[in-house]
Amino acid sequence: MSAWIIWLIAAIVLLLLEVLTQAVWSLCFAIGCLVAMLTSLYVDSTAIQGIVVGIAAIISWILFAPAIRKWEKRRAHSSKTGMDALMGRTAIVTEEIKPGATGRARIDGDYWQAIAPEATEPILPGENVIVTGHESIVLYVTHKNTQLK
Repeated sequence: MSAWIIWLIAAIVLLLLEVLTQAVWSLCFAIGCLVAMLTSLYVDSTAIQGIVVGIAAIISWILFAPAIRKWEKRRAHSSKTGMDALMGRTAIVTEEIKPGATGRARIDGDYWQAIAPEATEPILPGENVIVTGHESIVLYVTHKNTQLK
């Protein structure tokens, strides 16, 4: 069997593994196998082909891993729904939030009851707050200038 066929089969198996497990390393090795397949058309040495697999896999890891992690992080963030999607978001106070009392805040055009449990002074309309939690349909917020712990 020709070396290029073996490298092609290895690349296909690794790509299937990538689809099933979503492990970035299998994609990188599949790319390495494809580069080795092209190399095998010009070079008969399996040692050189093996070195090419390793180098191509490392280069593809360096190039693709950060982009894939960024994409996965964005996908995980965008998959939050309902109240969980509001966590960490900035809201604008529309009705004064007094210490120990509820006020109102707006996010994306929706108005929510909001309470600032750690506030010692009222948060005035127009000020920005960060959503730190929720209970039922009431948002817990903190003033934008307050340092989060």
